[in-house]
Amino acid sequence: MSFETSTVLLPRPLRILHVGIAYEPARNYGGPVRSLKALCEGLTFLGHACTVCVTDSDGKSNTHVDTAHPVITKEATIRYFRSPKCLYFGYSPAMQAWLREHVTDYDIVHISGVWSFPERYASEAARQKRIPYIISPRGSCDVNLVRRRLMLAKFAYTHLFDRKNFKCAAAIHYTTESEEKKSILRNLCQSSFVVPNASSFL
Repeated sequence: MSFETSTVLLPRPLRILHVGIAYEPARNYGGPVRSLKALCEGLTFLGHACTVCVTDSDGKSNTHVDTAHPVITKEATIRYFRSPKCLYFGYSPAMQAWLREHVTDYDIVHISGVWSFPERYASEAARQKRIPYIISPRGSCDVNLVRRRLMLAKFAYTHLFDRKNFKCAAAIHYTTESEEKKSILRNLCQSSFVVPNASSFL
C-alpha cells in the first residue's frame, strides 16, 4: 500500500503503539522490520503519533541501542527493551512490565508478528486494559508454512497460550488475500482485513 495514493483516513489523530521483536538497526529479521518502519512513516505522514516498543534483539545477538531512554526518529518514538535470553523470540521482562503500565497511554495497539513474547505481552496487557489491538502475523500463520515448521508444536502453543489473545483481537491484519485464506487463525478471530505492506516514501 502506498500512502501517497491511499484514500483511507482515520477520523482523528491516534496514539498508536506498535509492538514487535525488533526494529532498526536490527537486520536479521528482514522484511518485518522494514515494513514496520514504512508503516510508521505513513501513519506519521497522516498525522498520527507512533510509538514502537521492541527488544534489542537481532536474532542471535543484541543490537547496540539505548534501552534506558526513548529514541526519537522522524517516523516514531522507539522504546528498546533488553532481551537477556531467548533472543530470537524476544523474551523481555522489562518490556512486559512497561506494557502493563503504559498500554493505556494509547488508543490502539498494533502487534507485528506472532509466536513471540512481545505478541503475548502486548495482547494480554491490551486485553486486560480494554485497549483494542490488531495482530499482523506477517505470513507466519500460513497452514502450509506451519505444517513444515513444527505444526503440532505451534498448534499446541496457540491453544495453550495464545488462543484467547487471538480470539480477543479487534482484527487480524493480512498483507494478501492468499495469506488470509491460508491462515490457521481464521477460526479463532472472525474479524480480519487485507492491506499490503506499506511503501517507504519519507
